[in-house]
Amino acid sequence: MTFKNQKRQTVLITGATSGIGYELTKLFAKDHFNLILVARNKYKLEDIASSFENLQKKRLEQK
Repeated sequence: MTFKNQKRQTVLITGATSGIGYELTKLFAKDHFNLILVARNKYKLEDIASSFENLQKKRLEQK
């Protein structure tokens, strides 16, 4: 999946720690999209987010 002709866009991915959500996260990160990742497990999400070198993370946490 390549979107080279488009401006940098933002994508919201739910279920980002497994399955289709995880695969989409990898694809969009590879193409340098801004990502908003949502998952039930905070620790898995942090591990996945830190595994992408080109991913600039902004954290919003519910307290």
